[in-house]
Amino acid sequence: MPIDVVYLDSAYRVVHVCHTLPPFRIAAVKFKARSVIELPAGTLAQTETSIGDVLEISAIKAEKD
Repeated sequence: MPIDVVYLDSAYRVVHVCHTLPPFRIAAVKFKARSVIELPAGTLAQTETSIGDVLEISAIKAEKD
């Protein structure tokens, strides 16, 4: 299944995006990137995420049953 890939630097700034990467493909190597996030295909377009954006990443507390 295809995925979107977003590359982040150490400040969580987007340095590269890859929309709808086909299955069994290797994404580009970006030396400025310190982390990579894989998302369902179409997520980057839907959220209008682009180079230069800064992402906020936080923990989500699990619900207790």
